Amino acid sequence: MDGLTKEEVEERVKKGQINTEVDSKTKSTKDIILSNTINYFNILNIILAILILFSGQIKNILFLLVVVCNSSIAIFQEIRSKRMIECLTLLSKNKITVLRDGKKEDINTNEIVLDDVLFVETGEQLPVDCIILDGHLEMDESNLTGESETVDKNKDDEVYSGSIVVSGTAKLLVKKVGMDSYTNKISSSAKVDRKYPSKLRDTMYGILKIVTIAIIPVGVLIFLKNKFIFKLPFEDLILKSTAPLVGMIPEGLILLTSVALAVSVYNLGKKKILIQQLYCTESLARVDVLCVDKTGTITEGRMEVVETIGDIEDIMPSYLSAFDYENASDKAMIEKFSKKQKYKVLSKIDFSSARKYSAVTFEEIGTYALGAFEFIVKNPDKKDADLVEKYIKDGFRVLVLAKFKNKIEKEIPEDCKIQGFIILSDVVRENTSELFEFFRNEGVEVKIISGDNPFAVGAIAKKAGLKEVSAIDVSKLNDEELKDAVINNNIFGRVSPEQKKFMVNCLQENGKTVAMTGDGVNDVLALKQANVSIAMAKGSDAAKQISNIVLLENNFKNLYDILMEGRRVINNIQKVSTLFLTKTFLSVIFALISILTSITFPFIPIQLTLISNLTIGIPGFFLTLEKSKKKIEAHFMKDVLLRSITSAVVLAATVLVVGLILHAFYGDGSESRHLMSTMATYLAFINGINLIVIISKPLDRYKLILVSSLVVIMLAVVLFVPGFFQLVSLNLTQITILSIAATCMVLSLIFISKVIMKKLR
Repeated sequence: MDGLTKEEVEERVKKGQINTEVDSKTKSTKDIILSNTINYFNILNIILAILILFSGQIKNILFLLVVVCNSSIAIFQEIRSKRMIECLTLLSKNKITVLRDGKKEDINTNEIVLDDVLFVETGEQLPVDCIILDGHLEMDESNLTGESETVDKNKDDEVYSGSIVVSGTAKLLVKKVGMDSYTNKISSSAKVDRKYPSKLRDTMYGILKIVTIAIIPVGVLIFLKNKFIFKLPFEDLILKSTAPLVGMIPEGLILLTSVALAVSVYNLGKKKILIQQLYCTESLARVDVLCVDKTGTITEGRMEVVETIGDIEDIMPSYLSAFDYENASDKAMIEKFSKKQKYKVLSKIDFSSARKYSAVTFEEIGTYALGAFEFIVKNPDKKDADLVEKYIKDGFRVLVLAKFKNKIEKEIPEDCKIQGFIILSDVVRENTSELFEFFRNEGVEVKIISGDNPFAVGAIAKKAGLKEVSAIDVSKLNDEELKDAVINNNIFGRVSPEQKKFMVNCLQENGKTVAMTGDGVNDVLALKQANVSIAMAKGSDAAKQISNIVLLENNFKNLYDILMEGRRVINNIQKVSTLFLTKTFLSVIFALISILTSITFPFIPIQLTLISNLTIGIPGFFLTLEKSKKKIEAHFMKDVLLRSITSAVVLAATVLVVGLILHAFYGDGSESRHLMSTMATYLAFINGINLIVIISKPLDRYKLILVSSLVVIMLAVVLFVPGFFQLVSLNLTQITILSIAATCMVLSLIFISKVIMKKLR
């Protein structure tokens, strides 16, 4: 076979039968920018800004800065994640040897076409699906199946893209390329965009949705009433009609959430953790089931020799030097014994997963075989058999070194003499035991899902620090049996990709929030299904693309950092959400009052901007930087909504009472409206400061400095630039009214807040 001709290659390229890189389906930069700028939220704010511009009051559109910041943060984070994930790839971009026109040549993997003839050797990763024409390969398919044991491949066997040649050489015929390859067929199911659940996001956008639906009819009604009933002049008409609408939109809450989550993304990025979706840190903070793989997660993906039995130190360096390839066991033995040729090699038999042993015949000293006990020792002594069984049950791998009188041909002779045993173990990651203990104390169940033998996995899990182990072989279960097993066990072996997804789904149907770690193509379906998906940087491209989180240093311990960062952010956002929603509910209340009564909305946009910055934006930002490891409470939204509605109602009632008093003294004129607007602004500020103190307890030096600074800034505004915010001077009588009203408001809110918290507890 001379391989394809140049003409045959060109013909296949024209037909699209070429191994072009499959589109990762990630958003383009243009799509990211458009989706974060052209949306209902932004359009609504822009329309309000345009209306305000008609009044000539340009300073009243400062609220647009919040919109710009919010969009910029979202765009920056998405583009950053896109670029980082594009740097992490599944298949190596090395060249591969191909036979064309009777000559061998090296080409890029994306230039391979259907029916090409390839040559592969130890260490190469297959970029396409092939059939072996000639040769023998030992393949690592753990990336595809999850099983760590290598697989023998001989003539006419299929080998799949993504698998790695552990040993051997072969001549291959390409059967599937590009989107038709095994790897891409599995990963294609992960290419559909999915919006991952977030209680925080859903609550915020639920409120935003209700507000934005109501805002148009409310705005029209307020405008008509201000124009035809109150007969306000044009400038006041625009400002008084748009102010309640600006106040109703909780853009500050969305901005603060974006900033806080972006800061957490930055903090985690410094620890080599890539967060691809802002809200996934919140989801991980709520997780109550963590599904992990054994290899590369609780273990380092390598082995070590933990014990040797017998006198084997002299022969092992020569034995190991007889072979060129190095699998995980070989590397561990080389680290222990080194490679040094002391004895001359006459012949050898390479290790294969089928025969489970290798053998070497040396000059003068005879033949030695190394491998699985049951494949080498035909008539084992009970003492030796019991010894091997004990180590295997404890999760160790046992290799026996035996000597034979004659060269091994097709069958292992029965005249073996055991020289010794080599006991190997997976290297458990550092601090895994502490991490398992942490998750257990936090009420997070850990379930280990693997393609390996479940009892061997269970033994390693015990070694890694998992206190209670209940292992089961999933390959023997039907769907109904698996539904029960996934709840009642924590070690699962011989699991297929479809079963992994099914298991995650079963847990979710039982009300669990599931995090899934994985790095292979075989993990993609389960990662897609999980509430939070976590991939390793060394893993498959498909796994990295679909996952919310990528551990760039492949360190399982990073899960603790993510969980703690998630708790810090979410607890702090929950704490300050009350500040933001108070403004929204206050604006809604006054919008309804303006429609149903003869009272106009008491604020103008620039005053709302002042209040928002001093009592919401600035303190909210600093409060979200606090450390907080407290477990997220289930009734958080109930707490937030009760606090914010109560605060808004108390403030609205106080402003209404003050408004009635001013109406009695000054009537409905311009002076009354300006006094009302000024005193409402002061009351809103005092209410905001009071609320900050309530949600920030216990107060410390840091918080007292923050509150004091806000008061100083407000005093500076009142003394030096009141005109910019259209605040008028107050006489002694008006100051007295304001003081009494503020005192009653503060005491009422403190009392009601205590009652609310008592009921919640």
